[in-house]
Amino acid sequence: MQQQRNSVFKNLEQLQYCVKNDEFLDVIKSFLKFKAKALQILDSIEQSIMNTTIRCMPKEMIGLYDAYDTIDIIDWLKNICEIEGRSVLEEIKLEKQNIQKLKHSYEITLKKNLKDLQENLEKTLVAINNQVEYQTDLTIKRLLKRDESIVLENNGILFDANVAVVCVFEPKSNGLLLKGFHQPIFFDGIYFEQPINFKEAPHKIKYTLHKGFNLRECLYEEEFSIYDPEFKKVDDNNYLIEFQQKIKLEKGFKYCLCAYAGQDEFFGTIQYTDIEQDNPYIKFQEKPYEFAKFIVPAHIQQVISENKSGIFPALIVIEE
Repeated sequence: MQQQRNSVFKNLEQLQYCVKNDEFLDVIKSFLKFKAKALQILDSIEQSIMNTTIRCMPKEMIGLYDAYDTIDIIDWLKNICEIEGRSVLEEIKLEKQNIQKLKHSYEITLKKNLKDLQENLEKTLVAINNQVEYQTDLTIKRLLKRDESIVLENNGILFDANVAVVCVFEPKSNGLLLKGFHQPIFFDGIYFEQPINFKEAPHKIKYTLHKGFNLRECLYEEEFSIYDPEFKKVDDNNYLIEFQQKIKLEKGFKYCLCAYAGQDEFFGTIQYTDIEQDNPYIKFQEKPYEFAKFIVPAHIQQVISENKSGIFPALIVIEE
């Protein structure tokens, strides 16, 4: 891969269009400005030498160079420099001083930019090692699409004080961190032939993660107050739920991601249906689980854990 990069980018002029880091780009642009100015000065010196040489050399000599002995030509040019070239030498000396001033000016700028870049790269490296930022999120889809029915009894899950909605999954490899998931939006439609809209008020949902089927012992829990008009969405069909803490997952263990109504609230969400295709990261449950499979908190009387529908259409994980 490195060899391929070297064969593509021959110089900084090409590389600058592919650099995304602003600090690094400032360093490149600063150097290119210095390079352009320095080349401009050198071109000016070269042109002065050319003008003086051509002015002092007979045109027929330029055209008949091969007819003269090489050593004679060199001696003749030395005489040109001694007699007619003093002004050119003075100009070269002056421009050389200008280059030194320019070099000094850009050295200060470049050193500062390079120092800033180094500090930024060090912070980036620390952030990567700490898994805080600069990480790639992987959205692992579980359910592909939602039912378009506007009837809650046909296309929704009703949250109440005694209900737990559970998704069972198993990591296929180590090195995965659970960052969050997608939660379908609150229901707006018909409930027992009456119009109802759960988007008009905020609702609290507590999410918990468990290793195994014991829902009384959790690895992590966090409560969200979701008000539809203000909460961040994905494709206008899901709320984007991101935990404050990323939870490390282990290969070969089953995990239960659960949702409970907060503060005994009563509300409904739409639910997604139709299984998404297989993926290399997470194996989702392949069958519905009965209540007896779980060890539940005392207040839970119903567990909803379907494999072909539910309110967890996608998990968001980070690959270490």
